[in-house]
Amino acid sequence: MSQVSISKEAEMITGKIKMETKQYIITSFYRPPNKTDSKYVEKTITEIQNLRNNNKRSTFLLGGNSDHDIVLVDISANVNKPKPSKRKIYLWKKADLESIGKHLDSQFDTFKKTNFDDINNMWTSIKQIIKDSMEKHVPTKTSLARQSHPWMNTQLRRLSKQKQRAYSKAKLTNSTKDWKRYKNIKAELQRESRRAHTKFMQNIVSDDLYKNPKRFWSYIKSRKQESSGITTLKNKDGYLHSDTPTKAAILNTQFHSVYTQEDLNESISNHETNKHQPEWCH
Repeated sequence: MSQVSISKEAEMITGKIKMETKQYIITSFYRPPNKTDSKYVEKTITEIQNLRNNNKRSTFLLGGNSDHDIVLVDISANVNKPKPSKRKIYLWKKADLESIGKHLDSQFDTFKKTNFDDINNMWTSIKQIIKDSMEKHVPTKTSLARQSHPWMNTQLRRLSKQKQRAYSKAKLTNSTKDWKRYKNIKAELQRESRRAHTKFMQNIVSDDLYKNPKRFWSYIKSRKQESSGITTLKNKDGYLHSDTPTKAAILNTQFHSVYTQEDLNESISNHETNKHQPEWCH
């Protein structure tokens, strides 16, 4: 909450909260037991009206006439579903292994002649050489999280589009004929979807399961509820982050906070002392 202000005319406190593009004005006022006169009530009403007039573009949330009680606020919010992240997949079956070998041989002499002052720089150089070779000689494709069932085919997609168009038309005209057509297409789509699903399951749970297990496990993966990768993480200040560098920093901070930081000099000193003691001291 930001820009918290306390009224000078009444027992009232106000603050602003910004959520994405919307701004909320949250206000709570208190009427002391000894303030029962109409003048105090008029001051409070005037203060609330001024707040409304000065913040017309904001959503105004009034906690009510409180008496040393918490402010209860009901907010209707929609959950934004995160978009599936794109993943690059290397197609090693189509890789040009001969060109990869030549590229690595040509880069090895340069790498061998380079004087590295740090092992991290050496590892970065090796990693960059391998990455360049992969980018040049290994084909790739971009994969997204599956948005439809694996048994969906052209016929089902066509029926799904017809159902959506029929629903839009029926909602617009509100005629019995259009609603009946929409329900017929919907029933046909459900019937054909069940048939396609049954046929799909019969194909993967059969002798083909042992010959081509990848298809079976792809189906199992498609039935999972969680998406690939790490979901949004909350930092120590309570804010959610979805970008990769920030999530890595949050995890690093968490792991660093639970690790024990030992004094290596003291550990080595104790080890040397124990090593020179006679056996009866141990």
